[in-house]
This record gives sequence, structure tokens and C-alpha cells, in this order.
Amino acid sequence: MKIYLSGIEYYTYRNIMKSIGVKYGCLNYEYIWSRTPRFNLEEECSFLDELIVYPGNLKEYCVDEYVDFLNRHADKIKFAIELFAPARDMLTLICNVDIVPCHIMNVPEYQKIAVYPTDLRRPFMGKTLKKFTEEGMKIHGINCELSFFDSVNSGTWMRGKAGWTSVFDAHNKITKLKVVGYKEQYIRSAIARGLIEEGYNLNLNNIKRNDWKEVAKLNGIAWKKYSDYMEGI
Repeated sequence: MKIYLSGIEYYTYRNIMKSIGVKYGCLNYEYIWSRTPRFNLEEECSFLDELIVYPGNLKEYCVDEYVDFLNRHADKIKFAIELFAPARDMLTLICNVDIVPCHIMNVPEYQKIAVYPTDLRRPFMGKTLKKFTEEGMKIHGINCELSFFDSVNSGTWMRGKAGWTSVFDAHNKITKLKVVGYKEQYIRSAIARGLIEEGYNLNLNNIKRNDWKEVAKLNGIAWKKYSDYMEGI
């Protein structure tokens, strides 16, 4: 499984990814479209080996602009998630980037599909998706994961502001700790000490002060370790 970390559009998270050697990133086009239209993708994402794009919460009338953005940066983008519209307009347009359709509930003719967390809540969806993979289909999880997915992108590593800590545990899984009291804070500090002993550049004092940037870096390291492990198995 390949893991693409979300947050490339944010300066702080992008710098954290650079500092810990993240190679696979996911860009939220809605943010670029609404806030930073002059974002220099080739320059800002030059440290990545692979970049994927998803539309965020864009409205369906933005399909043409989304496709235009993808075409202008096609050399840098591995694939992009469909901007869903009832008419599936995006799947009929000429695009130089591979478009991964989403919200596919029946057996599709596509080689790769994308699913959202809401898709996984449907009855028997896990079994259906598993059957798809057995038939040769690749599945990308948008902020969600099942063990047989081909790739995922995750924004949960950025949730340090909300008090969450990501941990790459002894079972080679990502677990998430909600830091709400002294006990949880102590566990977070212990995790940080362990990473510092491994050679990672973390500021323990800032971790203890709940500095969100340092906590995000701690989370990013956990996801980078998880990414390296999943790519290697």
C-alpha cells in the first residue's frame, strides 16, 4: 500500500514533510482554487517523488477549472480523484492525468476507483471492495483505509491542533491517541523521547507545551514510518 500524505497546500505541513523525507503527497485542489491560485506546484512539490490531487469540497460547476489545472501540471501528477457530479462530467472530458472515479457502487469498468469514508458505511461494502481487488482492481482510500487497498491519502496526521497524536506502534499499525489529560500527555512525551533516541529531530519541550507544529511533526514521522513499512511489505 502506498500512502500519500495530505496537506501539501499548506506551507507549514509542506515544510514538515520536506524535513522528514516524505516522498508521496496529496494536494487538495479546493484550497488552491479558493485561496492560493498562484501556487507554484512544480516548485513547491519538487521534493516529492509522486503527487496526487483530489478536489476537496469543490462544487460540480468547477469541473472545467479542475481539469484545466490537472492538464497544466500533468507531468507532475500521478493521478487525480474525480470531482463527483451526477452526470459524471469529468469522466467525459479530455484530461492528460489519469482520473480515478469515485462513489462506484456497482462493478465498474475502471482499473482503479476511489472510496470515501461514507462509502465504507454502506452494508457489505467491505466485502464488495475486496471482491473488486480479487478481480484485479486497484482501490484508493480518501482518508480511509482497508488492508487490501492499493493506496490511501491521510489528513489525520495534521490533527495535532485538535489534540491527536499518531503513533506507529509495535504491531506496525497507526494508532491515534487523543491527548486530553496528564496521562495522555505523558504518553505523548514518551513517544517523542523514543523518536528522539532513534535520531529524529524533535523538540521535546515544545511537545510538552502542546506546540501544534511540533506535534504535527511527531505525527508526520509516525505516518512516514508507516508509509515506509507498508511500501516495503
